[in-house]
Amino acid sequence: MVREIYENELKDLLELYLHLHESTISEMSEYLSKTWNCVFSTAGHAIDSEQRGQGLEIALPITVGDNVWIGTNVFVLPGVTIGNNTIIGAGSVVNKNIPDGVIAAGNPCKVIRKITESDKKKYPIFEENHEHFNHRR
Repeated sequence: MVREIYENELKDLLELYLHLHESTISEMSEYLSKTWNCVFSTAGHAIDSEQRGQGLEIALPITVGDNVWIGTNVFVLPGVTIGNNTIIGAGSVVNKNIPDGVIAAGNPCKVIRKITESDKKKYPIFEENHEHFNHRR
C-alpha cells in the first residue's frame, strides 16, 4: 500500500540521508527496504545559469512502490517513480522511471532483467523455513 508522507515523516520512516524540498510530498511504500547512504532528492535547479543564479528551484515528487529494495549508495532524482516489487542495485543513479518487477542498476540506472518465478528457487533455505521468514504478513 502506497501512502503519502510529508518530509518529516519520510525522514523518520526511511532512516536515510534525505534531501527533500520543504513543499514536496513523496509517496513511499510501507514495505520499502533500504540500506545505508541513500539519497532521495526531490529538488532540482534551473539549467540556465542566469535563472540558477537567481535561485530558481523546482520540486518534483518521488514515488516508490510496494516491496522495493534499494541498495547502498543509491541516488533517486526528482520526479522518478520506482514500481512495485523492484530491486535497485547498489551505487545506482535513478534518473528515469523504473517499472514493476525488475532488477535495475547502474549510472544511469537501467533495467537489467525482469524478476521471474524462477528467482523464488534461488534460495532453497527460504522454502524450507518459509514460516520463519514470513514476519511482515
